[in-house]
Amino acid sequence: MGGGILVAALLTLFVGAAGATGTGTFSGTITPSACGPMNDVPVVQGDTTIDAVAAEYVSANDIVLNLYSPSGTVLVNGDTLTSPESIHYASANLAPGTYHLQVCPFQGGVVTAPYDYTGAWAVSNGPPVGTPGSDAGGEFGPPTIRRVTGKLQFSNATVVDAQRTEGEPLNHFDANGNIWESGPWGTTTNNSFIHPRPTTGSLSTSTARSA
Repeated sequence: MGGGILVAALLTLFVGAAGATGTGTFSGTITPSACGPMNDVPVVQGDTTIDAVAAEYVSANDIVLNLYSPSGTVLVNGDTLTSPESIHYASANLAPGTYHLQVCPFQGGVVTAPYDYTGAWAVSNGPPVGTPGSDAGGEFGPPTIRRVTGKLQFSNATVVDAQRTEGEPLNHFDANGNIWESGPWGTTTNNSFIHPRPTTGSLSTSTARSA
């Protein structure tokens, strides 16, 4: 089945599932390393659901279909098979605005020309099924990255066992401020070592044998 015929058939299923307030089609071309253009999906107040599908003319070419919020955040990623790919996004609080669909190549999965694709979308205001988390409104653009300075502090690495080399050590601070370190001494030995460092006193070692 050709890409255009398949997309039209799937869009008919989307529209038939609930009353559609808007539908549209899109098309474009990808390359093995570059995505296609952004495609507008207008959402108005009261809409709850966005469904979309895209298909390569060559079904062996593996694609990814992304839906972006008006602020530029990726809301859902369609990446299950090669082609076609579909997405379904539903929220009772779907923010109005212009959403965007974009077709991208799956890394290493685009095998032969032509790289053309066609797609379709439908927006509806029926009861949402599969409600995701809240999504940001606003205009389309790059997401704003916020970085907050943390309060964690780290000292220099400390050797707690000069005789044995443990793997995957764990650290624990008890209510009295004592520091405990434990780690397995290889899988063949069935031994683990525990090193307590009290608030006062010297480092000691004890051995626990795994069952």
